[in-house]
Amino acid sequence: MREAEEEIGLAPSLVDVRGVLAPLATGTGFKIFPVLGLVDAAFKIRPNPAEVAEAFEVPFAFLMDPENHLLKSGQFAGRTRSYYEVPYLHHRIWGATARMIVDLYRRLFA
Repeated sequence: MREAEEEIGLAPSLVDVRGVLAPLATGTGFKIFPVLGLVDAAFKIRPNPAEVAEAFEVPFAFLMDPENHLLKSGQFAGRTRSYYEVPYLHHRIWGATARMIVDLYRRLFA
């Protein structure tokens, strides 16, 4: 919740928290605690340019379609690592964000 407020100006009071996903360790040493919630329709995104390069919306049905969850691999710190990618239009959702999407799909539908 703190990150959402810092990165896109989403005040916690505008979120109806519905649950949490499993904590997620990143390849860069961070630990993420994903929070799932519904956001008030009145919210207007205000990306922090120091934190966010681009903001866009993706339909939930697209994110929850397992055909869009591509498992890829690449080199990182001298090792081959696997990661998920969810391509949408000209956007590339990957890494920790894609892992959270796949985790949510599995919890809801698998």
